[in-house]
Amino acid sequence: MERKSVRTGYLLLLPSVILIAALIVYPAVNTIYQSFFEIRTQTAALGPKFVGMKNYIRAFHDEHFWDTLWCSVFIELVIGLGLALVMKKNIPGQGIIRTAILVPWAIPTVVSGIIWTQFFSQNGLVNYIMQVMNLAEAPLNWLG
Repeated sequence: MERKSVRTGYLLLLPSVILIAALIVYPAVNTIYQSFFEIRTQTAALGPKFVGMKNYIRAFHDEHFWDTLWCSVFIELVIGLGLALVMKKNIPGQGIIRTAILVPWAIPTVVSGIIWTQFFSQNGLVNYIMQVMNLAEAPLNWLG
């Protein structure tokens, strides 16, 4: 009985593992793979040229790379840690601080939802295009 429930648990996890692999692992591995090639827009028609570790050697010997990396990591660490500490503290105005920090993070999702709703509304762009191209006689209720 227990062995069957463990197998069921793994089967239920499988869609999430596949999604994570598709959205995180594959792009990360592909980025690392592409970092071994030189791609120039002027010669893009010729295809990428394999350069091995040349890109990494050039980056690691560039002082601007190290300055930028150190500055970026330091600033992000200090700001992130500071904001986390402020959000955790029980201080007056804590709700306003959390809102000011979290709303910009949530807005792109809300805006995207509103735009898609406008595209597929009764008077939206999709219905307009379908009527102009004679693919629909009347607006379709996509979201109804």
